Amino acid sequence: MLKVIDFESVKTPAYVLDETQYIKNLTLLKSIEDRTGCQILLAIKAFGNPHYLALSNDYISGISASSLHETQLAHSVITNDIHVYSPAFKAEELAQIQSMANHIIFNSWPQWMRYRDTVPSNVSCGLRINPAYSEIDQPLYDPCRPRSRFGVHPEVIQSLDGLSGFHVHALCEQHVDVLERLWGHIEDQFGEWLPQLDWINLGGGHLLTDPTYNIDRLVDFINTVQDTYNLRVILEPGTGVVVDVGYLVASVVDIIERDGLIAILDTSATAHVPDILEMPYQPRILGQSYGKYTYQLTGITCLSGDIIGDYGFDRPLAIGDRVVFEDVAPYTMVKNTTFNGIALPDIYNYSRDKTLSVMRTFDYTDFVRRLG
Repeated sequence: MLKVIDFESVKTPAYVLDETQYIKNLTLLKSIEDRTGCQILLAIKAFGNPHYLALSNDYISGISASSLHETQLAHSVITNDIHVYSPAFKAEELAQIQSMANHIIFNSWPQWMRYRDTVPSNVSCGLRINPAYSEIDQPLYDPCRPRSRFGVHPEVIQSLDGLSGFHVHALCEQHVDVLERLWGHIEDQFGEWLPQLDWINLGGGHLLTDPTYNIDRLVDFINTVQDTYNLRVILEPGTGVVVDVGYLVASVVDIIERDGLIAILDTSATAHVPDILEMPYQPRILGQSYGKYTYQLTGITCLSGDIIGDYGFDRPLAIGDRVVFEDVAPYTMVKNTTFNGIALPDIYNYSRDKTLSVMRTFDYTDFVRRLG
């Protein structure tokens, strides 16, 4: 069933966020919390729209941040917990972070030793661990690859004095079967420490709101871990919270015949949806039917590789036609750029009362102020 959003009324390029779908996702996540007593956090690094972050207050336990600015954003809109992890904290920023966060997670043993005495007593401290195991094919997204800078190996841990939890991140848009296999490696390497913890954060990469995700199996897994070690499980999905929430609306600017049809859009893979090139992946198009008219859809920048992919349409495309890419909320607005001086997409909200409105527009000043 196609969405009823009036994409034709949107000035392109634009992101359109669907509030109803977001609440649907949050409701599912809340049900997991209710059935297990675990905590689920939204990772701002994947999606940080302030209005949508505020909506999460009524459903999930809080937010995870990875920098001072993300922490400030969370603190401005979040009434629940704020967990902060960084690969390396800067001394001049850590004091500010500690004034806003409930949990601080250190990446290395030297950082923990350096700052442990500066952490306020009301902040729960954790240490990131690295089980040296993952099932992620893309090295760019694999935090457990060889020579990874993330987390400590078991032989580094000298004592848990002052530490309340472990943090581990080794998934990327994966399901509970991968989590179960990962847990086996965590138990093998860090099992002696687990009974002494108050919590364990199993990071992000859990595609919880995918229709094929086995929620019952996840609930059993979480309850077993919590009952066995008398600790609380924390999950911090990013993509999983905003599955199917976002659209990118673009218009056809030109059509070229070059060993096949090429349609140039007023958007960009490299600037507006960088994961198309980094993952890589090819986003779905709303209503796409794999028709007989095939086009290579490309971006409007001068980068030769600014290519979104080949798509089929039921009828020929024409200049000005709208193309709506689905499921592009994760890692878009938080990673987009003004490369080549192209406009940042405006942001629209499709509210629960089915009203489409502009949340934010961008212009030349947004481009030039980033350059000095």
